Amino acid sequence: MSTTKNITEELDRRIGEVIRRFRAINKMTQAELAQQAGVTQGYISQLENGRRNTKMTLANLQRISSALQFDTLSSMIEAAEGIAPEMIGQRLDHLLNGLADLKSAAAK
Repeated sequence: MSTTKNITEELDRRIGEVIRRFRAINKMTQAELAQQAGVTQGYISQLENGRRNTKMTLANLQRISSALQFDTLSSMIEAAEGIAPEMIGQRLDHLLNGLADLKSAAAK
């Protein structure tokens, strides 16, 4: 298994865990979160289960983080992982690189 694939799978898993954790904290169903974020319940389910979804975009993740009561996607990542504020930029760079890899893989 390639390193890029491992990183992408880990990214998928982490995003899913974050969404599931904060959806539960906010006492929301997948359907409620989906409605507020403007995506489908199936999309939320796929993300929560770490399934690769070529429709995963920063815009969708931002809408999901807003529906989960975060001001920004960065805030959701910080809260989910307990990251020191100065480390958020590095985590976002990693996230963006992983999303770019997904987009490239989907285009092939």
